[in-house]
Amino acid sequence: MKRLFKHALSIYTMLFLIIAIIVFGPFLLTGNSLIWNADGITQHLPALIQWHHDLQNVFFDHQMPAAWDWNISLGQDYLQTFSYYVMGDIFTYPLIFIKATQIVSYYNIMIIIRLWLAGAALIYVAPRLTDHRFPNWILGAGGLIYTFSGFTAFIAFEHPFFINPLIIFPLLCWSLIRFIKKGGWKFLTIMVAWTLWNNFYFAFMLALATFLIWLWFLLTQPQFKKRTLLACGPIILGFFISAPLFLPSVLATLNAVRTNTIIANGLIFYPINYYIALPGNLIGNESLPLFWLNGGLSFISVVAVVFSFTHFRQFKTYNLIWIVTIVGLCFPIFAAIFNGGTSPSNRWLLLISLPVALISMELLAHLDQLTMKDLKISGLLGGLATISLFISHNLNVNLNFGLLIACFFSGLFLLALSLNRPIQIKTKVWLLIMLSLGLSLLMLRNHATDYNPTTTSIVPHQTIKTLLKNQKEFRTNDKDQPRIYIDQQLGNIEGIAPASNLPLVSGLNNIESYWSLQNKSTNQFLQGLQIQSSNPNDVVGNLDQRNLIFNILGVKNIWTDQSKNLPKTYLENQEATTHQLSMGTSKDAYPRLYLPKYTVSPKTYQQLTPTEKEATLVDSVVMRGGHQNSNFAKKVETASIALNGRNDWQTTVEHTYTTQPSVLPDGITLKANPKLKGMELHLEISELSFIPSTWQQRQQFAYNNYIFNNQQNQQNPQNQPDLRFNPTGFKLNWYKNNLNNFGRKMSGYNLDVNYQNKTNYVYQTGANNLSFYQHRNALTINLGPAKQYTHDQFIPLTFSQEGTYHYKATIKAVPIDARFDQVAKQIQRTAPIVKYQKNQFTAQINVQQDQWLVSTIPWSQGWTSSTNQLKSVNNGMLGIHLHKGNNKIKVSYQTPGLKLSLAVGTIGLLIFIGVIICIILRKNK
Repeated sequence: MKRLFKHALSIYTMLFLIIAIIVFGPFLLTGNSLIWNADGITQHLPALIQWHHDLQNVFFDHQMPAAWDWNISLGQDYLQTFSYYVMGDIFTYPLIFIKATQIVSYYNIMIIIRLWLAGAALIYVAPRLTDHRFPNWILGAGGLIYTFSGFTAFIAFEHPFFINPLIIFPLLCWSLIRFIKKGGWKFLTIMVAWTLWNNFYFAFMLALATFLIWLWFLLTQPQFKKRTLLACGPIILGFFISAPLFLPSVLATLNAVRTNTIIANGLIFYPINYYIALPGNLIGNESLPLFWLNGGLSFISVVAVVFSFTHFRQFKTYNLIWIVTIVGLCFPIFAAIFNGGTSPSNRWLLLISLPVALISMELLAHLDQLTMKDLKISGLLGGLATISLFISHNLNVNLNFGLLIACFFSGLFLLALSLNRPIQIKTKVWLLIMLSLGLSLLMLRNHATDYNPTTTSIVPHQTIKTLLKNQKEFRTNDKDQPRIYIDQQLGNIEGIAPASNLPLVSGLNNIESYWSLQNKSTNQFLQGLQIQSSNPNDVVGNLDQRNLIFNILGVKNIWTDQSKNLPKTYLENQEATTHQLSMGTSKDAYPRLYLPKYTVSPKTYQQLTPTEKEATLVDSVVMRGGHQNSNFAKKVETASIALNGRNDWQTTVEHTYTTQPSVLPDGITLKANPKLKGMELHLEISELSFIPSTWQQRQQFAYNNYIFNNQQNQQNPQNQPDLRFNPTGFKLNWYKNNLNNFGRKMSGYNLDVNYQNKTNYVYQTGANNLSFYQHRNALTINLGPAKQYTHDQFIPLTFSQEGTYHYKATIKAVPIDARFDQVAKQIQRTAPIVKYQKNQFTAQINVQQDQWLVSTIPWSQGWTSSTNQLKSVNNGMLGIHLHKGNNKIKVSYQTPGLKLSLAVGTIGLLIFIGVIICIILRKNK
């Protein structure tokens, strides 16, 4: 034991392995992976598999990946997609030497290695940052506290590469402070380069935090002013070295959908339930954290923070950090700034892990100064946190934080026993045991249900193998694999992501693409059509199963587990069922490049309804200079409708609706009209607004609904009376079960529209949704092909949240029968034969007059042509100008900013090497 205590890293490693075995062991021993059923299976694993393939091509075959990947959505820049996930992650580079069959195992192992490296980085840096020689057992404890927290309890499974900043940040801080105090430019340069290379998103967060440290030295440490200013040199040099990946990534980010959101989602304050739950995050952590508030501190860390406040002058810097943290947690704008000016995500709390670990080590080094007052204050904070957890979980006496709370107060009791006594080895051992137990519980609590196969959110290893194998079976006999759409691959594995990126690993082009950075041009193209399923992470989505746009985008095959929902022209192939997914094939799918008949101006296009815009794209191109109108759009019909079964038929109805108990749903009546035959119906909703009910209004609605349902039950002689009917008890129970929803809800709502036994579910996100939030006051909902159009039909609209809704509604009908088939066949006949190559495509076509060749390839500044003029058409697609006669087209692609970035990176690397050589030569003279 004494030998063990002589080495900080050995103490840390031993305890780390114990915690890792407790947390991760059951998964690995039972054949599970550590891959989450949402972003893990949809984003992280496909990115890693693709990167593995490309890395090996670079290393062994000297072949760089294509700058433009045809298989991502409608086509997307390779770097824009993968730089966020894998390209800058140095821990993915050993994949070069890994077999494809071992990637999942590598994924699992690297989670544990990354976590260990985070603690090891802290152990290395802590004595240097604080200028203290900590005992080895304290360094080991600090490594554990830094490694295992509420933040890592969440990200270790959900987003493993988020661990990287925990490794980088302490090293980055130390490299800057070391340069300012003692010099040493090389390490600072390397750390800046690594920070920027690793991931542009976290680079912004870490750079902002490091800038504040630099500014603090500049303003408060005049003796270091010169060196503080000189730090700009290594920082700029590090920026130069990272430029080949960092600069194009930033440019791509600026051209992505998520960067065009409202700052802080428009919030000035968080909802009341956030503030109620805030104290509880001191010792507890949520499985689904509000606004990414990943709390959870060990008992030592809580006491350490209190200790720093009671010794305010001694730990002024730490206390300033705690004050800024507390204030920052109260305002969404603070989180939004650290999140790049977008949604109010509290991921910035990962930065606080470093000072928390350091102050915890300071406490352990000054245990002789700990007083009963410190422990009493810590106990009060623990009590407040317990009450907060209790209230935010609706006074649940079966609260699953029980063990965590017990461990916290047991830790305080252990510290109380050590007051005014010399710290012996036995005490140190017990502190480490209690610390390890608490951190294990903290890590386990989030994933308690994942050990049960029926409730787990973790995908088994064998399931992943099967899914990857299945992708090959979606291939067709076509020479160039067509665009396809695959729906519901995961079956009963319920996650927020649709596994839509898995076909990529087999070279298939699934148009649905779920990545954090989506091409802004694709979004602009689809925005006018109001695809209700579209969101910033999944721009294309399922296209709301609309027939026309599926065909316009060239989708030949659709795979789905519900063949009845196939768009009209997609005929089911009974012989092509793959793993319970039916295939529908359309003969009307457009080629990727085609010649439209009409040219429409943007001004004319913007005046159209979403359905008319979709119809316009069938036979027209939208671009400046257009002066025609779409012939197909003229075939769009506006149906006559009325509210709630009335007979006052109109083309547009306006309705303000407040939720209330009712036997019959609210909705719209569609008037009988034989002209609707062969048409697809779209419900267009505009001027949509929602005022959520207050807490008291929701209670009153629930109470009224309870009374109403009981009255309905009594009026039915076939039902037995409810002998448990108790209005007062219902009220009390409602209050108890809704404490965590105090105030107005901002979680969004569902709108369900039912037509002919088919329900279209629309989710209107709330401001608390950090990834998918988009402020929409207009929606277009596909009702499907018109049926029973010779009779009036009632279409119920059901809103999920209590409150007041206002909207205008119109129903448009667009042809999907022979009228569309005729146009599609003409488009197919006039299309050129295209040859697709790496980063370019070529085609040849003869035309009788100057006109534009239209594509469904997203526009980018990276597209160039030496033969033809290029322009953005159709609000975001690539257009090619054709001159009269024969046109030999050649269009090439290069990642925007890549040439300049490579030049800057080369200059930076040459300067770095050159300066080192000069220093060595000078020393040898």
